[in-house]
Amino acid sequence: MILFASLLVFAHTQNVFVQTKTVPAMRIETVPGRGYAVTVEPFIATTSAEAVQARLETLAKERCGTLTVRFGRFSFDNKLSSTGDQSIANYRQGFQCIDPATDSYRPIAADWKATADDTRSATGFVQRYLASVDKADAAAGMSVFEPMLEITRDEWMVLPNLIRQANATGGAWRAELLEWENNPSGAAHPGAYATFWVSGEHKALAGACGPVMIYRVSRDQYQISQQNIRLVPQARVDSGEVTADAVRKMCS
Repeated sequence: MILFASLLVFAHTQNVFVQTKTVPAMRIETVPGRGYAVTVEPFIATTSAEAVQARLETLAKERCGTLTVRFGRFSFDNKLSSTGDQSIANYRQGFQCIDPATDSYRPIAADWKATADDTRSATGFVQRYLASVDKADAAAGMSVFEPMLEITRDEWMVLPNLIRQANATGGAWRAELLEWENNPSGAAHPGAYATFWVSGEHKALAGACGPVMIYRVSRDQYQISQQNIRLVPQARVDSGEVTADAVRKMCS
């Protein structure tokens, strides 16, 4: 499973983080009309991400009791260190407590299997989405995100803007299927999901990679459930700010 169940919004920060093996402090707040939100103190993803996710899920389940947890909008800021470690700040995850009896999302049969046509269709969907990223077509790109992610135009444009700032236009993306999963525990809601590993070959980028998780709405219809594409401009490697080994670590 890929960690985190929702949209990952990336922005570069200049904060200095202290690596720790302890779970960072978390706080739950009520969001009127939208349920709750969990905010998390800064941490290092490479050492604490799994523990953070597990603790967050526990807190949400405790708050919802017998109801179903529905994770929604999610955002954070990040910075890649010179050694390839990812520091996380301003981490905020929304969630709601849903009555299973009235939930509009129903689990897919546990023995459902994707066909070759399903995989071709899903791959084509991801490739079309990546084309919208290269074109900075926010209308097209935002339209295929799950509505519960509540993505804004400014948030969606983070990735295209980083590509443009690096003068890395004119590249190509590859989308490799990692797995299909039925009703995965880390997803926002039940259903059939496909996770792809995305990698880009763009001039002026030393690395462009990460997972994209999509939800199968119906045959030939999909939505973006999670995006975690990371970019490192070649200029950061040339200046010595980030090593080539760190970029390889990020994309391995």
